[in-house]
Order: sequence, then structure tokens, then C-alpha cells
Amino acid sequence: MTLRYSILMFGLLMATIAYAEGPKSVHISGRILDNSSDLPLAAANVDFKVQILSSDNCLLYEEQHLGKDLSTSEGVFSISVGTGTAAVNVYAAAGQEQSRENLLKVFSNSSATVNALQSAHQGSESTVCSGSYTPAAGDIRKVKIIFDTGTGGARAILPYYQVGTVPYAMVAQEAAKAKDADKLGGVAAANYAKLTDLATEVPNNEDDPTVQTFAKNALPTCAAGEVLKSNGTSFSCVTDTGGAVAVATTTSTGIVQIGSGLSVTVAGLLSVASLPISQTTGLQTALDDRLQMSSLLQCTTSQVLIWQSASDTFVCSNISVTASQMSDFNTAVDARISSADTAAPKLPLAGGTMTGDLNMGSEDILASGHITMSSGKTLLLGNLTQVQEDALVLAAGHKGLSWYNSDMKAVRFYDGTAKQTVAASTSACADGQILKWNNTAKTWDCSADSTGAAPSDASYATKGILRFDTSAAVSGITIASGVANVNTGTGANQIVKLGADSKLPAVDGSALTSLNASNLSSGTVSATLLPTATVAKGGTGLTSGTSGGIPYFDSGTTMASSAALAANGVVLGGGAGAAPVSTAAGTASQVLRVPAGGGAPAFGSLDISLAATVGTSVLAIANGGTGATTAANARTALGLGTAAVATTGSSSGNVPTLGVTGMTANKMCTSDGTGTGIVCSTNIPATNSLVGSLTMLGATNCQWQLAPASFTSYTTADADCAAATVTGLASAPTEGKIPAIRFASLPAGDYEVSVFMYSMYPVDGGVYCRWRLWDGTNHSGTHGAYEDEVVHLRGFFSYASDQTNKTFYIQTITDTATKNCRADISIPSDDKLQIWVKRL
Repeated sequence: MTLRYSILMFGLLMATIAYAEGPKSVHISGRILDNSSDLPLAAANVDFKVQILSSDNCLLYEEQHLGKDLSTSEGVFSISVGTGTAAVNVYAAAGQEQSRENLLKVFSNSSATVNALQSAHQGSESTVCSGSYTPAAGDIRKVKIIFDTGTGGARAILPYYQVGTVPYAMVAQEAAKAKDADKLGGVAAANYAKLTDLATEVPNNEDDPTVQTFAKNALPTCAAGEVLKSNGTSFSCVTDTGGAVAVATTTSTGIVQIGSGLSVTVAGLLSVASLPISQTTGLQTALDDRLQMSSLLQCTTSQVLIWQSASDTFVCSNISVTASQMSDFNTAVDARISSADTAAPKLPLAGGTMTGDLNMGSEDILASGHITMSSGKTLLLGNLTQVQEDALVLAAGHKGLSWYNSDMKAVRFYDGTAKQTVAASTSACADGQILKWNNTAKTWDCSADSTGAAPSDASYATKGILRFDTSAAVSGITIASGVANVNTGTGANQIVKLGADSKLPAVDGSALTSLNASNLSSGTVSATLLPTATVAKGGTGLTSGTSGGIPYFDSGTTMASSAALAANGVVLGGGAGAAPVSTAAGTASQVLRVPAGGGAPAFGSLDISLAATVGTSVLAIANGGTGATTAANARTALGLGTAAVATTGSSSGNVPTLGVTGMTANKMCTSDGTGTGIVCSTNIPATNSLVGSLTMLGATNCQWQLAPASFTSYTTADADCAAATVTGLASAPTEGKIPAIRFASLPAGDYEVSVFMYSMYPVDGGVYCRWRLWDGTNHSGTHGAYEDEVVHLRGFFSYASDQTNKTFYIQTITDTATKNCRADISIPSDDKLQIWVKRL
């Protein structure tokens, strides 16, 4: 369960560390409550992070206070800013973040400009740190408190606590002016008496007749331990005799003793520790006489004077004190503001009714729950022009925000992603008009149909109004109370509807025609109907048959079942109305033949010596015969000549003869290319032997690339590539410098084709390419790569007959149109293309 919390701030206090230094830390205390139950947070290990922000939400200072125990504090916490850990101060170097001087810079409006700042705004605030901050007179500081209980994540306390001028800051501002040699407290030095002037001013201006003339002169400088002594005409320095000293009284002169509230320091200075004004006779009266009202700024009723450090003056301000800064304030208010106070109704704490307008000025009412309007009352949305609307900065948290656009004359709202319009017609529609969308005004407006007239009836060719016949017997639609329904059932003029079991209800199918039995994928037909279905009705008329027999037509309209047929026999027809029969099974190498006397054929051996077997015909040479009935005629027909040997030579129709070298052991005979004979010295390709190979060394810019949607061969020659070398029966491709190998002739057999290339890869990221070998008819399996490389392709090809002009190509295909797949040997020192063909 995730808890949500609120906080009651008790105050922002200053903790003084020494008499002369002023505060070094800022004290913050408060209480954290659960929003849903108003119960205080009770957690034994709570981590706090405190951030000090500028008025435009720039982060100036940050520190942590870890492991605070709030398990028994009723949610109350207390933090002293300046005493935490992991401190960050934009005005200080590392290790000096929490010094008194650097902490004062965070709150001072006379500090220098700082740059490279982070923004700590909440997202919904109007100001966002620009990365630079220059303090200005009157600037406030914001205190952002983030706490983490270990569950539910870290939470920031909103709204941020704002820090303005505090009493100590006013005193500090006055003290700061002491640095100005010409002013003290904003008063020019000319208006104050200086010690250096007393020697001149006092004698010349003292007109008290009781003061003797010598007392108006400058006092003599005495040595240590001496005292002043008057002889009636002048002062002189004399040694203290240590004798009895007369103590002064109200009626006599003498030594004044130090009493209560006064003390003498080690340096011999008189110090006033705590001396009330009442102990100084006449001081209160003298102050009252000299502090005139005319010297103070005149304020309106109920205002107070507040010191403004920026202008070094007091200003009039209304009293503004939060409830948390006044002891027992909430209790007192709760006791006085209630629904029972009917004499002067106020905003009730719970329930009740208030009277009069609630004017919030420029403030917002947030998290107020549902707003329910009384009957007959209206809700007035704020008006925005299009320019004002365009200036709105909206985020996901503003989802549901609504306003009225006075330019568009429409209610607008934010759906968390974009600004939308509550579309409605701006006026009532006339007869025959339809609603059309106005994208400029974002409204539905009344307008005539595109034809300029009322909508017509629809057809296959034109749009319009579609109507249906209200007669249930015609359309199958019934209307009751303005609602159209399909007229379903199994009666006349009704539409059959599937039941809850997704099956047709019981209906009479006698009138169904043109049924196709092949379309019946499941279900059953009554067993009592099938046996009686005649041939004319698509049945067989049979209830059973003979095992091993076959059904046949015993007439034009009925069927019967034959006797069992012999295994491996041949079925013989019995004629019209007769049952078919079968022969006995034959044996190895027998043929089916008709007996010499005729009749049913049977399996037996073929005797070609019988005249009936060949008849009077001559077995043609094309059928394996001699084409003659005599030997002489056979030799002539076979072209054997008189010596029973065909004519030799190089002319057409002659038998070629061996060359002068004759036959060589373990060699293959091939034409010598001259037409005069056969040379029998060619090596016989052995199994797993190399038939031919092609090698092309790498060269700068030697590469091929395609972006085909279907497999396509690399056939465009690249002039940047090196010339290829070939071995065996191989030759270079007719297209030139491409990744392929060619064979003018290739004997029948099985072959393995291998290609090794430096790299084959997709040129563009996120693309999948495939490559394969292709001989113009067949291809190998494919190899694919996705942001990777392929370096080796291999395929298997089989040929039942000799092949001529056979070229093996590399093909590619890409899964993304216009994205290239590349074959590359463009680094001369490393790249190489090798293709070799082996016979298996």
C-alpha cells in the first residue's frame, strides 16, 4: 500500500551560535500526516533532503539528513540547515559549503551571479531555472523538503516553503551598513558627532554656566595607573594614592560604584550586560519626547512597518502570519469558526452552508474533490483567446483542464497529450441539412448535403439514404415501438437463426436443392435414409457389399457389389450388366498377354519367337531392332558397311579415330579440337577434387551493393577492382569484375561451391540482409546478418547432364526498401575474394 502525506510547517527559525557571529544554520520543523487518515507518519528511519531554491526555481544549496527516527515523535521532525551531510553550495568551493559566510550567500540578494545551475521546478510552476541566477532586491528563497521512508519512493512536500526577510536579516542589514564609512544606519556622517570634533566643538559651544572653563579644554594624557585631579583651575595627572575614596551620592561628588546590571571587563571597560531602560532615570521620557510620529512612515489602519533590505527603508505592510507560527492558533480558530455560528456565517470546517461570494482573486482552488452545482446554476469557464491558448504550457498532469476559446467559440480541453474540442453545432439545423465538421472552428455545423439538396436514396453507384421494406414477409424486419428487429423463426417468411448452441434449429430440408456433399465437413445424416437413397438421388441403393469386391452398375440405374478380387490381379470387365473379375497374380518379369486362342488375358512370359508376337512387322532401329529381316539388310540399315565397321574419319557421319598419341592410362578421352581425332590424356575429375577456382585481391573502393526487395545478383562490374585469376576449368565472368565464377563446360555430377569474402554486411543500421549462391536456375541456402558480417557462403548443386556456360553468382535481398547490402573487398592489404568449386 502506497501512502500519501501532507505536512504542517511549524516555522522557519534561526539558531544563533555565538554572540558576535549571528546565525550559522536555519532551523526547520514540521509535522508529516497521512492525507487519507490524518494520522502522523510513524517511521523509524526517514531520510530527508533539503534544497534551497531561488525565486525562479534554480538549485542553490542542498544537503541530506539521514536516518531520522519519527516512530515516537507523532510525525514531528526538526532539521537544522547547515548541519547536514553531502552538502552542495553553488557559492562555495568543495569543503566550504557550510561555512557561515557561504550559507549567508545563499540567502543574500547582494551575492554575485552564478551559472550552470540545475532547475528544481515541479513541472506545473510558471518559472523554470534558465541555468543562471542573479539575485535582485526583494527576491525570496524557496525551501524544498524531500523525505523517503524506504517504501513508496521519495516525496516532495508541496508547495515549497518560501523564505522572505526575517527579523535577524533586518538587523544584519543595518549592521552591514557599518562597512560604509560615510553612513551609519542610512544617516550621513555629517549628522553624527565625531570624537575628533569634540575638542573643538565642546569648548566653543558649551554654554552651561556651571561648567568651569578649564573643564571645556582637552583632557591631558595620563600614564598607566594615574588619575585626573582638579585644582580648581585645571586637570592634571597624579598617582593614585590608594587612600580612602569618597563615594558619590545624590548630594555630593565622588567615585561612582558599579551596581546591578553593570560590569567591568578584564580590559577595564564598563560593560552593560542587561540594563533595563527603567533603571536609567528619565531615559524613557527622553526617548518618548524625541521619537516623534512624524519621523515614522505613515501607514493605513492595521498595517505594520517592515524593513526592506533592498531599499534600506521601512515599508508599510499588512500583517501576514501563518497559523503554524502562532501557538494554539488552530485550536482557537476551530473553536470560533463553525457551522453553529449563524449570526455571521463563515466558511464551515465540515458541512454547513456559507453565504456571499467566495473571491479567491488570482489564487487557485486545488484538490477540492467534486464540485456540485445546484439546480439552475451554471459553471463559468475561463475565457482564452487563440493567442492565449497557444501560450499555454501543458503537461501530462494538466489532463482534464478545460476552458472556453472565445475565438473558436468552442469549449476546449486537454486530454493529457493534445488540446481537444467539445464539438457541437453552433446553431439549429434546417430541414434536410446534415452535420459537417468545421476544422477551423473545431465544431459540427449545419450544412446542406454535398448535392445541395436533401439526401437521395442510396444505390450501388451513389451514396444516400438506405431504407428497408417494413413488410416482414418481404424484408424479414419487424418494427415495434420504433425499434427494428429481424423476424426470426422457422415459419413462413421468417429468417432462420442459429440457436444458443450455434446450430440450426430443426427444419424441413425436403425443399433443399443443389447440395454438395463435399462441403459437408462434419455432422451426420440419418442412417435410415442413406441405404434407401437411389443412384438418381445421389446414393448407391446398397446396404452392404462383398469384402474385397467393388461396386458396379448392373443396370443403368442400379448398383451391385462384385465378388472378391484376387490380390495383385488385374480387373477385367464382364460386359454390360456383368460383374467385373480379376486375373490371378503374376510372377516376376511376366507380362499380361492374350492366349493364342483368344479370351481373357493372363500373366505369362513373352515369346518373341512366335510369329504372333511380332506379326509381320520389322522391329525398327529406334525400338532396339535392326530395321531389317535379313543380316545384309540389317548391316545396311545399321551403317556397318561390308566389313561390319562404320566408316571412320572426320567427315559428318564417320566414326572418329584416336589421335596419334593413342590412349593414356587413367586419362579421359576428349576431342583434340581439330576434328581429326580424340585425345585420351585429359585428367578424370575425382570425387572431392577441385574443378576450378577464382581469386580477386582487394582494392580501394572495390565493393558491390544493392538494395533489392527480391534476390538479385551482383552483376555490375566495378572498375576499381583488381583482375581475377582462375584455375582448372574456371573462367572469369563475362560481365567482368564481379563476385562470380564461370564454367564453359561442366560435366554432370554433384558440386560444392564455396565463396570466401572479406565481408558482406548491411550498410545501414537496423537492417537485415541475406545472401545466397545462384546458378541461374537453382540456389543454395541463405546466410543472413543484422548489423553483423557474413564472410563465407557455401552451396550444393547437382546436374544430371553436362552443363555449358554455367555461372555461379552471389545474390542478396534486404528486408527494408532502399537499405543497401554490401559485398566488400576494399582494403587491399587485408581483403580477398575466393570462389572454388569441388566435385563430390
